[in-house]
Parts: sequence; structure tokens; C-alpha cells
Amino acid sequence: MTFVFFTYGYSMRQQNAISGVHTSTHSHAARILLDRRNYKSGIEELKKALHDQPENRSVAVKLASIYYRNQQYDMALELVLPFQNLATKSTNLFYFIGRCMDALNRKDEAYEYYQRAFRLDPTLYKAPLRIAQLFMEKGLHFDAATHLKNLLEINPEYKAAQVEFETALRLIRENHKNIFRRGNMVITFPDYNLIRDLEEWYPYLQEKVYYLQNALGVKKQVIWIEVVQKIRSPYSPPALYQPLENKLYLSVDTVQRKYTALFTHQLAYAFFHQMNLSKAPAWLTEGIALYFSQPNLIKDIPLRKLGGSFELLDQKFFPDRRYLNFNDINQTQREQLLRAFLIAKFLIERYGWDNLERFLKEFEKGKKNISEVVWDVFHIRYRKLMDDFDIYAISNYYFKRS
Repeated sequence: MTFVFFTYGYSMRQQNAISGVHTSTHSHAARILLDRRNYKSGIEELKKALHDQPENRSVAVKLASIYYRNQQYDMALELVLPFQNLATKSTNLFYFIGRCMDALNRKDEAYEYYQRAFRLDPTLYKAPLRIAQLFMEKGLHFDAATHLKNLLEINPEYKAAQVEFETALRLIRENHKNIFRRGNMVITFPDYNLIRDLEEWYPYLQEKVYYLQNALGVKKQVIWIEVVQKIRSPYSPPALYQPLENKLYLSVDTVQRKYTALFTHQLAYAFFHQMNLSKAPAWLTEGIALYFSQPNLIKDIPLRKLGGSFELLDQKFFPDRRYLNFNDINQTQREQLLRAFLIAKFLIERYGWDNLERFLKEFEKGKKNISEVVWDVFHIRYRKLMDDFDIYAISNYYFKRS
């Protein structure tokens, strides 16, 4: 009623001008609030601005982008669909609508909007890239490869398309029927009934991939996994990294049990190979892999012995890593494994991963004397480092009650 009283007697143009002032005020307030990260109040101001001028495309797009970031895709679509015919090269609403459709699993509609987005802006390479990925998710690898080949002819330097193209070609060569492709992971598996297990497990696998990539500083890439009925070697753990094949192997049993820690452990080894860290002491790389895959490994395990020099562990680790299964190793082997884990944890917490990576890379140069490497990287005497570790271990883990 108040609004009617103040606008009564004005022409339509004058009323629109008044509404525009309100809209401008709300938009300005929203911009300030959002800059200050007061998102709740900022969204309310944008709603008020859009209420005053429902035809204001810029306000609608701004509010829709916030809904999209909050994963409220239906609400984002509702706002931008009426403005799609006003899409421009600089404000490519077709691509935005495609992403919303994609997130809502409306893949066929998303495909159409990605096509329209690319027609509107032929330099928007991520639109045809996503189209190719949709083909791959459907198992249409030849279609994806053809699409990516055309994209690379337009922009040969487009790295993301190069990676996807290589992935598509490899899938064609391997000719697997059961392929699970999500994000930057490709999983081939023998029994289609495993698809539900993989769907449920995938978010945890992808989380671990991102975690390790960030922790180790590894660039994003495609992670290849093959699920097999049984691991070939009886002395190997239920997942095995094969450097020559550049692929992780998981057993069907591992998938069904969703053994995420084991996957993370072997993924760490895969990244070590890619980072050229394979010549470091076996006990140390194993300890680091355990640290990233099972950070709470010794949380409830009381320790009783100090193991002496780090170098003594070199003689006590098997090359095939059969000791990874705690149920199949004796007490002495278990203590050695836990000690390797604890040393890695100590070094990472004390010196950080960057310095520990430098430490590991010294062995790639042919250095064998650990005391020299300790001095070169950590600038501390080897004996002092061992003393510091003993204090750390005794203070935090030894002789505590089980």
C-alpha cells in the first residue's frame, strides 16, 4: 500500500524510473555485501533488485551464478532461461544453462546447449570439450575421439583436449566393454554388476586423488584403474602399481569392500614413480605412503621399543611389499612397518613435505649415505635428527596405555 501511495499519479515511465532507483540501490548494497562475504544478506538484496525490475538480465545472471555455486541448479535455471535469447559472446548464457542441465543429469539437453554456446562463441573451447566428455561417459569413444580431433585442429595447443583425446584413443585400443569414467578417473572392470559399488565408492576415490595431488604437488591427470578378479602375485597386496603399464590394479574384493586406504596407498606409489622418487630408501617411501593413506595408523597402538638407526630399516623391508597386510606379518615386521610410518610422520610434521621431497630427490642423484643427505637438506647432524625423533616418539606414542 505504501508503494501505491507514493507512485500514484506518476506516469508509467516515471514509475519505472523510481523502480530503477530502488533496483540500483539494492544492487549496490548487494555488491558491497558480497564483497564482504556476507552472502545471505547479499542474496536478499539481489532478490529485491530483481523484484523491482524482473527484466534486469544482469541482476538475474548474478543471482543465478550464486545459486549455481551453492549447487541450487534448478533455481539458477529458473532465473536465466527467460533471458537465453539475449545471450551474447561475452555473456554466454547457453554455456551456463548447459552446465546447470549437466549438473542436474539432464545430459541430452546439456549437449544441445553446449552446441549452441560454441556456435555463439567459437573460442569457447570448454563447450566442445564437455561434449566429448559426455560421449565418453556414454561409451561412445569413437564419437568422442572424432570430436576431440576436430577441436585440436582448431586449437592444437589445448592441453585439456589433448589429454582427453589420448584417453579416448586408449579406450578404443583396449576395447573394454565395462568402463566407468568420472572426473579424471577411468576404471575398467570385468563384471557389470560392480557398477553400483563403483558409483558408491567413486566420491571417496576422487577425494583421495585430489588430496594426494594437492599434498604432493602433482599436476592433474587421468588416473587409470583396472579391476581384476584376483591380483596375479600371491605376495602382493590387493592393489598393485605397475610402472610400465601406468595403471593401478584393484581386486574385485577390494572394490566390494571399498578399501579406500589401500587405494590411496598404491596411488601414493604411483605418484612417487611419476615424481622420480623411486630410488629413495624403501622403508621411507613406504612410511610416506602409509602416512598419506592411513594417518591414524598408530593412534591406538602402544609402542614399546626404540629401533635405533634409521639405516637399520634398509635391511628389513621386502622388495615385493608383502608386509602390507597386517594379518600376514609377524610382530617384528609389524613394528618395523610402524616405525617407518612414524619416522615419515615426524619428518613431514617437522620439516614439511617440500623439504622431505628434496630429501627424497637427493637419492635420485646417486647418494647413498643418509647422514650426508640429512645434512645437505635439513642442515642438522644425523645423530641429532635421530635424537629429535626419539624424543618425538617417546613424547607422543611410546609407553602409552592401550
